[in-house]
Amino acid sequence: MRRRHANRLPAAPGQIQQQPSIPSFIASAIAPKRAQLKDGAAVNQLAEDMRAAYHREGGISHDELLGLGWTAAQLGSHAEKARSRAQHLADAGV
Repeated sequence: MRRRHANRLPAAPGQIQQQPSIPSFIASAIAPKRAQLKDGAAVNQLAEDMRAAYHREGGISHDELLGLGWTAAQLGSHAEKARSRAQHLADAGV
């Protein structure tokens, strides 16, 4: 026996949202380059990257930091300060 009515809810009012284009979607998925960051801004961002990786995976390697867009020179000059700051942020529960 075939039914005349479907047991469905009426369509929700509204408009269809436009989906992001492929290039903008890819750009949003890639970590921004950190190479242009200088001094204090670089230390703060590097510390945040270290802190986030610690909570997510238990730590981060030199190669993974390079993959995020850090340069070897930045890591050489800012890693110790950033590590200290990341530890302070983690201890503070930020």
